[in-house]
Amino acid sequence: MDQKQEKSVSDGLIRAIAERTGPLVITGMVGSAGALLAAGVSRELKLPVLVVAASTKVAEQLQSEINFFSGETGPPVVYFPSYNISPFKFMSYHNETAARRIRALYGMIDGHRAQTTVTTAAALRQRLIPKTVLAGSAELIIAEEEIEPDRLVAKLVAGGYTRSVVVEEPGDFCVRGGIIDIFSPLYDTPLRIELFGDFAETIRFFSPASQRSLDHVHEAVILPAREVTLEKDQLDAIVGRFRARAMELDLPRTTVRDIVHRIKEQGVFPGIESLTPLIYDHMDTLFDYLPDRTVIIAENPAELAQAAEKSSQLAQVNYHKACDDKHLCVEPTDLFLNWEEISHHLARREAISIAPLAVVGTGDRPTMDADVADNSDLALAMGQARKTDQPAAPLIRWIAAQQDAGREMVMVCETDRQVSRLAAILEPHGVTAVTAGPFPQRLRPGRVSICRGSLSAGFLWPGDGLAVVTEAEIFGPRVKRPRRSKKSVHTELLAFSDLKQGDLVVHDEHGIGQYDGLVKLDLEGTVNDFLLVVYRGDDRLYLPVDRMGLIQKYMGVEGMMPALDKMGGRSWERAKEKVRRSAEKIAGELLKIYAQRKVNDGHGYGAADSHFADFEANFNYEETPDQLKAIEDVLEDMRSTTPMDRLVCGD
Repeated sequence: MDQKQEKSVSDGLIRAIAERTGPLVITGMVGSAGALLAAGVSRELKLPVLVVAASTKVAEQLQSEINFFSGETGPPVVYFPSYNISPFKFMSYHNETAARRIRALYGMIDGHRAQTTVTTAAALRQRLIPKTVLAGSAELIIAEEEIEPDRLVAKLVAGGYTRSVVVEEPGDFCVRGGIIDIFSPLYDTPLRIELFGDFAETIRFFSPASQRSLDHVHEAVILPAREVTLEKDQLDAIVGRFRARAMELDLPRTTVRDIVHRIKEQGVFPGIESLTPLIYDHMDTLFDYLPDRTVIIAENPAELAQAAEKSSQLAQVNYHKACDDKHLCVEPTDLFLNWEEISHHLARREAISIAPLAVVGTGDRPTMDADVADNSDLALAMGQARKTDQPAAPLIRWIAAQQDAGREMVMVCETDRQVSRLAAILEPHGVTAVTAGPFPQRLRPGRVSICRGSLSAGFLWPGDGLAVVTEAEIFGPRVKRPRRSKKSVHTELLAFSDLKQGDLVVHDEHGIGQYDGLVKLDLEGTVNDFLLVVYRGDDRLYLPVDRMGLIQKYMGVEGMMPALDKMGGRSWERAKEKVRRSAEKIAGELLKIYAQRKVNDGHGYGAADSHFADFEANFNYEETPDQLKAIEDVLEDMRSTTPMDRLVCGD
């Protein structure tokens, strides 16, 4: 096979996908090759793509991998998750999960840009809010045009939004005088709409952490926060369906009465998503949301069937328990598709099935072999070489073999640190790599690229002239230390929601005062929320909520109660002056110490060589950002002739 033919295999697969007249099976797809194919289909065919995986872990990894192969200019890749709570548990679903689902569904409806969606077998089973209802619930707000604030607020409540003092996560909204803050699921940051009468004077994004304005926008779309909308004109019909179902289950009348009361008091309450078949006259599925020409790629259909069956069994168990506990609930078939129904939809949509091995029982469906190999031989050789004095030898031989075959090599590392280490290891062997760039969209025979990304496994695709290898296959698997999850909003400002009446706070200008609660004040016809802070002599400070950043919670010595400052008094100024003088004194002493240190000479070590890079790269644990910074700072100090002044402590 000549070079031109070798580089046409993936093009041939994409062409076959475009020209298919029924379901297609592609075998021999190992490692992350399936993600590369999905990215290629989206890029070349300019069509929406749906990729279905067996589990949440695999789906999230696929989303990351398709993004990696798509490059910076590729179409958006979104994840449509299943609910994070078992069905019929009647508990509140996580706001972030609901937001991701709503955003993905609206992206399919919107159609301005063909998106790639990754989901799971469990999510594919779930019946959804009707497409027409979600599309009709979207509210377009345009700057400098008239809106009806009261109608907008009523629509937010009907769509499952929660009224809060401070908007901090998707599904929150807040009304303060002429300002409406809304965290729509469509966006990563909340919106602030400033009203002038009944006109939206300005629309801008703002940071939930600092409350500071970000970009101004001309228009914004407000989506429901939940997959349930409770319009007032539909409540009678909904209550009627609730009563009819309660009679079928022989439930007490008080059950429906309590639910109706919750709807009137709370609107969309926790767990109501399990009753959506009683809220709408029909339910849609994810297949109803997909645009007509969507390319569906099912990864390992046998595993998908197993995952769907497991999800079905769990739903049945929870349904029977809900019935035993006398909860109002619907039949599982009203909430979920079974695998036979899903298979029918997949066949009707001419889905692509991909698998690492030949699939048994494909019938008359056409089958193509991608002929992709894994990197198991390289990983085994590298593992054995780590115990020798030439740990990089198998990698160098592998690179030479790929270059002789005219293939491009893409090495994928998870951190910039590992990218630099790998480049330093290759350089003494005469291998110059292109580093820190995205995945190359145009392949060049013999080139070595080191990219930052995260792939489950590498692969060798001879027909495409491409060899992809991961850092785990080169250096061995790394042990990732558990880290604290970073919440989207975790700030000093929002911590004031935890303030209790009587807590001490410190104002930048007025000093120590006592927080006395949140009050509403009507100033010139505008009602706003204010924090009341009381100072000595019953002085009172009314601080607008949007200026919370001027105060912080008092953190003093345990067991000692400080005296309150007086507004306009000298006690706070004297305290700040005393601290300033102490700081200047300490700074003077430090200046003398460092001046003496600069005069003395120490020993400067040379730059780290390739042996040191090998030693670093074979470290079995993933360093934290703080550890990496400490290591680099120590090495920098060791290279300097100035005596080192550093103490590194660890647990």
